Amino acid sequence: MPKTFIPGFFRFFVYSNLFIAVCTLLMINQTYDLLLHTPPDRNLLGFAFSATICSYSFHYYLTAHSVLPSERIKWVSHHRYVHVIFFFIGLAGVAYFAYPLLSYWPWLLIAAVATFLYSAPKIPHPFFRALRKVAIGKTIFLAFIWMFVTTVLPMVVAGADWTTHFILFIISRFFFIYAICILFDYRDRQDDRQKTTQARMPVLPCGSSRFYSKLIVNRLCEARCAAKLRNLRPRRRPSS
Repeated sequence: MPKTFIPGFFRFFVYSNLFIAVCTLLMINQTYDLLLHTPPDRNLLGFAFSATICSYSFHYYLTAHSVLPSERIKWVSHHRYVHVIFFFIGLAGVAYFAYPLLSYWPWLLIAAVATFLYSAPKIPHPFFRALRKVAIGKTIFLAFIWMFVTTVLPMVVAGADWTTHFILFIISRFFFIYAICILFDYRDRQDDRQKTTQARMPVLPCGSSRFYSKLIVNRLCEARCAAKLRNLRPRRRPSS
C-alpha cells in the first residue's frame, strides 16, 4: 500500500464532507439514545446524511477562494468535481428519504430554507451577494441549523412531547455546537470582514475563543452526565 494512500483517503473523507455527514448521524443517534430511548428512524438518518452531503458540497463548491489559503481550499479548488458529484448524490438521497417523511414537511421545510440561506450569500448573483450585508449572527445561525436537525427533527418524528427535559437538551446541543463554531468563526474572520458578513464573535483573541469554547463544552459534559444518570425519559404521545 502506498504511503500516500492513508493521508489521501483521510483528506478525501474530511474534505468531501463525508466526515461531517457521519457526525450528523452520530449526533442524531445520541438524541435517540439519551432522550428518546428508541431505535433511530432510518428515513430520518438517510435524509439528514444526504442533506448534509448536499448542502456542504454546495457550500464548499462556492468556497474556492480564501484570504488565507489553506490545505482544504487547495483541495477544493483541485477537486470541485467531487462536490458536484456529491451534491447530486445528496440531492437524490434527500428526495428518496424525504418521501416517507412528507407528513413532517413543515419541519423539513424549515431545515431546508435555513440551510440554503446560510450558503446563499456565496452564490455569484447580485441578489444573493446582497445578503452578505444582512447576514448577522452567522455563527448563531449555523448552530441553530445543527441543533434543529439533530434534536428537534428526531423529537418531532418520534412524536415525543415538548417537555422541560427536551427543551434543556436542545439548549445544551445548541451551545455545544456554538462552542465548536466559535473556533471556525475565528478562523474565517478575515474572509468575513472582506465580504462584510457579520459574525457573532470575530473580535475575540484566539486564547479567549479557545477558553470560551472549552468552558462551554466542559459544563455541557457535566450536565449531560447528570442527565444520563437520572435516566430522563420524556413522555410519548399515544399513537392515534
